Amino acid sequence: MSVVRSLAEYRNGGLFVDAGVLTLKDPDNAGLQFDVGSELVVEWRAMTVCLLDALTERYVFSPLFRLIQIS
Repeated sequence: MSVVRSLAEYRNGGLFVDAGVLTLKDPDNAGLQFDVGSELVVEWRAMTVCLLDALTERYVFSPLFRLIQIS
């Protein structure tokens, strides 16, 4: 696997929210809807990609991961 691409989709961002890794700066925004171009959504998506990239570096390129064969 030479290149891994992350997607800033709601499922990936939701995983980080559920795990407590991503939290809202303003808790009052919880439950509100925002436009996809809003600062909150853009920041969430950017942080999701950064976190996925960090996980990729830590796990996908680790020696243990190389033992897994994907067909």
